[in-house]
Amino acid sequence: MNLVEFFDNQIVLKSDRVLLRPLAGSDIDELEKISYTDGLWEYGRRVKNRKDLEDYIGFCLDARKSKTLYPFVIIDKLDNKLAGIRCSAG
Repeated sequence: MNLVEFFDNQIVLKSDRVLLRPLAGSDIDELEKISYTDGLWEYGRRVKNRKDLEDYIGFCLDARKSKTLYPFVIIDKLDNKLAGIRCSAG
């Protein structure tokens, strides 16, 4: 698979516990529910409000279009809820 094919595919990765699927703009409301929790301070909070979250998601989606990063949402399969986001290099 070449780089163009990589970014054009809808990649889904899964294990018994976790599912990773491509980030979509429509994920923002579910991501917002977990974005401002105090536990994120331990890992370095990137977003402090809705505008920050919109900017970060926009950055990730733009990076996929430009074929520099591949953004995934992380879903906890035990409760079928979004647990986070990850932008990964291709």
